[in-house]
Amino acid sequence: LRAPDIEWRGPNIGDKVDLTRLETADGQTLASFVDKRPIMLVALNPECAMCGIAVDEMIQLRDGLANKNLNYYTSFFNSLMPNADIFKYADGLDIRVQSFVWNKGAGSPPESIFKMTTPSHLLLKSDGTVIRVWPGSYAEKSVRDRMARQILSETSVIIDTLYAVEAVATNGKEPQNP
Repeated sequence: LRAPDIEWRGPNIGDKVDLTRLETADGQTLASFVDKRPIMLVALNPECAMCGIAVDEMIQLRDGLANKNLNYYTSFFNSLMPNADIFKYADGLDIRVQSFVWNKGAGSPPESIFKMTTPSHLLLKSDGTVIRVWPGSYAEKSVRDRMARQILSETSVIIDTLYAVEAVATNGKEPQNP
């Protein structure tokens, strides 16, 4: 899934997502919501049928990440719909998280994000650096459940590793936001 010749795989680890370009319906940027902790974005598209099917997976991830004190947000990078309709769609999914739409006024999102399959999950550092991407979902519920458990498991390992590295970098002191 991460092979470089697969254009729908999403951004590479280390790429940056400009969090100031993702905005709420009232114009607040994702950057203003983020503290020093990593975040998880699910990239959706109202024109994607799988995005509607995978709501159960998203809710499972939202709840599991909340237990790890990580924020989960919906994001829309490439929809052709007017923003008001995108936010109405997001509310209709009933995931109950803040939604953000890419501000197209200042240009398109990076090509890797524009072309990635939806839904896709992106674990980002607080500055928008891509830590991990999980592209796609699956129509069968048991597979979506396994995918959600795998994402949660991998996220736990990644977050624990980040905090361990931070603790070592701060001479063994506990990280500020465990």
